[in-house]
Amino acid sequence: MSGCYKETRNRSRGVWRQNVGLDQKGKQVMKAKILAFAAAASLLTGLNTARANVTDITYSSGNSAALNCPVYTWPGGTDVNLYGYQYWGPGNINFNVTTDSSGDPTLTLGNNIVNDTAFAWTGYEVTVTMNQTFTLSSALVTVPPDWTVSSVVQPGAPVAGIYTGNIIFNAGTPVQIDQSLDFSYQLSFLGGVQFTETLTPLGPTPEPGTCTLLLGGLALGGWIARRRRS
Repeated sequence: MSGCYKETRNRSRGVWRQNVGLDQKGKQVMKAKILAFAAAASLLTGLNTARANVTDITYSSGNSAALNCPVYTWPGGTDVNLYGYQYWGPGNINFNVTTDSSGDPTLTLGNNIVNDTAFAWTGYEVTVTMNQTFTLSSALVTVPPDWTVSSVVQPGAPVAGIYTGNIIFNAGTPVQIDQSLDFSYQLSFLGGVQFTETLTPLGPTPEPGTCTLLLGGLALGGWIARRRRS
């Protein structure tokens, strides 16, 4: 009886040892799979975060009658600081960005625009158009310091192959004639691109009473004109 017990116990130990060996082998296989997965994830992360190097940036006023910007010389890097005089809106600036790969650079566009229109600015609209999708971020006004970002609209579905995004800034202190508006934002995209920045100053919205007086004046003027013709 004791012999049978010993044999059974020894067999049980053999099975236990065999199971331990399988568990250890399974753990090694699992560890190898985890390491392989981590390496693949790291490779994919590296590919996704690769940044293209910007090799050149040029811009020009699309319609210099509305917006006049001096000739721009790119100093290198990803910061684009431009200034100009705006006579009315909208005014366009056309950019051409060259990169060394199809990665995803992020530009910081700083704008210093002098109010050369005939009214004080109480808002400002920036519209970006491009033939590929992009991301707008980090919109900010530094002068006047009490301006705020009203909205940032990312591009949706393209229209005729063109993607459009939009930023609206609101006053604070109105930007009077001969004063400047300083704002910036970041623009992310893939590879070298051409895009257009459309800048539109916004004036104060007339009060309801002012609109009523204006409509009343127009109606009175029309009545006087009809009386004279009759």
